Amino acid sequence: MTASSQTIANAPWMRLVALVLAILLAIGAWFVWQEAERRSSRVTALPSASQLPALGTPASVDECVAKRSDEINALLNQGLMDEDAARLSLQRARSLCTQQG
Repeated sequence: MTASSQTIANAPWMRLVALVLAILLAIGAWFVWQEAERRSSRVTALPSASQLPALGTPASVDECVAKRSDEINALLNQGLMDEDAARLSLQRARSLCTQQG
């Protein structure tokens, strides 16, 4: 006669197979974790906020900011823009020029 499925699933050798499988999966997970640690240690650190000014900006960004700030100052001098709007426009111009890079 054949054994029922409940008897096979509860057999001691099947529990041993499950234990061995669990150990192998745990070892595999440990190796994956170690590889992730190795990869993350190879990633170069990003500069901190205090180091950013020393890096400078590309000439194209400086030219773009200068051009837009001249336009904003001209509008301010003509009375077409107030101080707050000029400050906000200059911040937006710097952001736009930096994004366009």
